[in-house]
Amino acid sequence: MGIRKFGLSDEKQVLQESNEAREIVARIMDLGPSQKMLLYIMSDLGMNLERVEHMKKLTSTCKEISDDMLDESVPSQISTTKKLIV
Repeated sequence: MGIRKFGLSDEKQVLQESNEAREIVARIMDLGPSQKMLLYIMSDLGMNLERVEHMKKLTSTCKEISDDMLDESVPSQISTTKKLIV
């Protein structure tokens, strides 16, 4: 009498979870979020990770990218303002 396995194999479980995650991402993208909103979503999802170390890495990376986006937009606004004043 052989051993019977019930449920999905590890590989099939990973594939199923990956497909479900892609479907969730597709639904989010259908809502048309901005780049900034995507960073907020990723950061908020990161807050739900079980390992605190991973949560901190993901949220700090999202914050760093968000800050970079802000820094990139500020000089262009300043230079536009200078042009308008002159």
